[in-house]
Amino acid sequence: MNYGELQIALRKVGIECDASEKTRNMYATDESVFSITPELIVFPKNTDEVQRIVRTVASANANGGDFSLTPRAAGTGLAGGSLNDSVIIDVMKYLNVMGKLRKLPDGSARIRTQPGAMFRDFDALTKREGFVLPPYPSSRDICTVGGMVANNAAGPNSLKYGHTVNFVSKLTVVLHNGSQHTVAPVTYTELREHLEQGNALSNIYRDIWGLLEQQYDRIRKGEPHSSKNSSGYAIWDVLEADSIEDFKSGNGYLNLIPLFAGSQGTIGIITDIEFALIPETKVSDLLVVPIQSVHEIGGVIQLLLEHNPYNVEIFDDRTYDLARKNLSFFKKQFYKKSWFRYFRFLLYFYISRIFFFHNSTPAFVLLVTFDGDTKEEADEQVREALKSLAKTTNHGLLVTSEGETEMFWKIRFASYSLAKLGKENRRPAAFLEDMVIPSENLSPFLEELSALLAEYKADYAMHGHGGNGHFHFYPLLDFTDPETPQKIKHMADDFFALAEKYDGNICGEHNDGIIRTPYMHQLFSAPMLELFAEIEKIFDPLDIFNPGKKVNPKFDIVASIRKVN
Repeated sequence: MNYGELQIALRKVGIECDASEKTRNMYATDESVFSITPELIVFPKNTDEVQRIVRTVASANANGGDFSLTPRAAGTGLAGGSLNDSVIIDVMKYLNVMGKLRKLPDGSARIRTQPGAMFRDFDALTKREGFVLPPYPSSRDICTVGGMVANNAAGPNSLKYGHTVNFVSKLTVVLHNGSQHTVAPVTYTELREHLEQGNALSNIYRDIWGLLEQQYDRIRKGEPHSSKNSSGYAIWDVLEADSIEDFKSGNGYLNLIPLFAGSQGTIGIITDIEFALIPETKVSDLLVVPIQSVHEIGGVIQLLLEHNPYNVEIFDDRTYDLARKNLSFFKKQFYKKSWFRYFRFLLYFYISRIFFFHNSTPAFVLLVTFDGDTKEEADEQVREALKSLAKTTNHGLLVTSEGETEMFWKIRFASYSLAKLGKENRRPAAFLEDMVIPSENLSPFLEELSALLAEYKADYAMHGHGGNGHFHFYPLLDFTDPETPQKIKHMADDFFALAEKYDGNICGEHNDGIIRTPYMHQLFSAPMLELFAEIEKIFDPLDIFNPGKKVNPKFDIVASIRKVN
C-alpha cells in the first residue's frame, strides 16, 4: 500500500486528509532547527476518528505497509518532536473543546479538555473560577495543553510546582490497536482486576508491572537527579508507593500517566486530559536582583532559594541590550492597541535604567516572586529575602508598581523574540537551549559556556529559570549557509559534553525529540536505555507512534537541518 492508497482507505472511514504540497510544507517545520516533510496530514474530529486512523494504519502495516503516526498541536516545540516523514495527526483543528470546571470539597478543582485547546483560553477559563494550572511554559500564549502534556512542560513556576505531569489526574488514550482506554492511578486490587481483562491496556499493565517487580532498584537508581528532567520515560515515577511490598499491601498507586506525559506521542495518542487545578495564590511584589558578575550568580540564587520563592527567572545582558536598542519591538509585539501602556513601558524602562542600573547593564537580572494564601504573607517573604541580600555585596529592588513589574516581565518573556533582532538573515537556533546545571556549578559552567560560544563566534541571548539552574540560549545561525548543519552537530557535541562535565542535564523541559534522542547516553546508562526501548515496545509493538523520538533515533541530525531562516 502506498500513501495514495492509505489516503483512500482513511477517507473511506470518514477521515479528513490533506496531501497537498502546500499543506505538507506547512507541517514540515516547527520551532526547532529541523525540516522533515510528511506525506499526509489527517484531521480527526473526535476520539472515535483517532481510533479509526490508528486501526487503518495498523492494518496497513500488518500487511506490509510502513506508515507511522505523529500527533501535532501548535508546533511550538523546540526539539522536533512533532516532525515526521509519514503521517501527521493534527489534534488542534478539531480536538480543542474544553469542559466545565468541577470544584471539589478539598478546595481543588478538576477540568477535562481535549489536547488541541490553547493554554491561553484554558487559563482564562480556569482563572475566572479562581483556579490555575501552575507549570505553564513561557510559550503560554501560543501553545496547547496537549503539547504541555506530551512534552511534560515545566516553565517559570516549575521551581515550586514542578512539571505538568504533577497536575494530570486522568487521560483518555488510543493505543496501538486502536482501542480507547482511560488511564488513571490504580491500587494493587484494581491492578489485579485490570490484569484479568485481556485487552491492550491490561497487557501493558502486566508488562510494566513485571518490569517494576524485576528491576525496581535499578529503575529508582536510574532517575536523573537534576532539578528538572523531561528525557526518557519516567518509569521511576510509575509506582507511587514506598516499595513494591508496600504497594502490594494496599498502599499507594501504580500510575501510567508519568509514562504518557513527556512521551511525545511515542506510546499512544492522547485525546482527552483531566487536569487537577489548585486555587490561585496571591503573588508578592516583584524583587529584581541585578548580578554584576558571573562569579556571583550561583551564590545569589542559592541564597534566594532559602526563602522558598515561587519563581526565580533570569535574563542576560544581551537580552537587556537588545531590548534597549529595539524598544519599538515592544510596541509592535505587545502594545499595538494601547499607546498609554507603551509609553508607561518606556517610562519605567528609563527610570529603572537610570536610577537602579545606573545607566549600565548588569551581567544578569533575576526576577523573583513569592506566593502565599495572602498578599501579606507573600510580601513578608520578599522582605526576608531582601534582608538576606543586604548582608551580601548584592542588592535588590522591590517593584511595587504594576507598570514597572510588567516592563521587567515583558523583557524576560521577549528574550527569544529579541534574539531574532540580533543579526539580519539569521535565526535563533533551538538545540542547546535546555540545559539544567546545579546552582553550585553555575558560575564555572557559564564561564566556560561563554568561552565556547566565543570560540564558535556565536551571537546569542540567554534567559531561563534561574532557580532551577535551567538556561535557554539560542545561537543566531544562518540556515542558508551549507556549513550550518555540521556546525550545529559539532556545537551539540561540545555543549552537551560541557553540561555533563558540570553534573548537568541536557533535557530540562523541551524533551528529547530529534535533537537530544541521540545524546540520551549522556543522561542514562546502557541498561536504562534498553529499558526505555522495552517500554516503547510494550506500548507500541508495531512502532507506529512517532518513531525516532526517545528511542531508536531515526533522523540524522545533520541531514534534517532546515535550509531556510
